Amino acid sequence: MHGSNCNNGLRGRQGCTGVANGAVAVVKKLSLVEGKGDNQFDPNAKTTKAAAVTVLLKMLAQKSG
Repeated sequence: MHGSNCNNGLRGRQGCTGVANGAVAVVKKLSLVEGKGDNQFDPNAKTTKAAAVTVLLKMLAQKSG
């Protein structure tokens, strides 16, 4: 999914509005998500177990740090 640059640096967020758009900006700012490939955000993509674990570990690291 290709989109224009967004205020948080992720591209491809055409489907995100309102609260979802703000939530994506927050998780990007906290470095919990990095996007796929060339900084693409794909809200409809399936995630892997490894990607989910990575996000959880980043959350735990920020909580303890």
